[in-house]
Amino acid sequence: LQEEFIEAGMGCNNPVRYLVEEAGKQFGPERTVSCIISIGTEKPKVAGFKAPGLFQRVLPLELIQVLADMATDTEASAMEARFRNCAGLYHRLNVERGLEEVSLEEWGKLGDIKQHTMAYLSDNVVSRRIDVIVDALVGKP
Repeated sequence: LQEEFIEAGMGCNNPVRYLVEEAGKQFGPERTVSCIISIGTEKPKVAGFKAPGLFQRVLPLELIQVLADMATDTEASAMEARFRNCAGLYHRLNVERGLEEVSLEEWGKLGDIKQHTMAYLSDNVVSRRIDVIVDALVGKP
């Protein structure tokens, strides 16, 4: 069994905005979205910038990555703020910590990813959030 993994890339790590736009196109403005579930890969680590070495002074790749990380985090925060007053509409599930060292190219570390995901899902607070999501999906108030 072979699985395929696709990376969203810069600017689309939390594509909820596009989802809402597409739902409007597909179903028309008279229909409303009743539940959005956004599944993330992890809460972002604190962005930091080390003192640049000689190579970094010429081509500051680390600075570019820090700025990209900040932009991605800002996008997710904006989505959460947008739906803050719509109780029960927007749900974000995100492993808290532990995957910071697993880069996008290291998809072979699925065991690590699974272990952190299972630990996240077994948390009581997360379990209650999932119950709320299930209720929203089946139409319970």
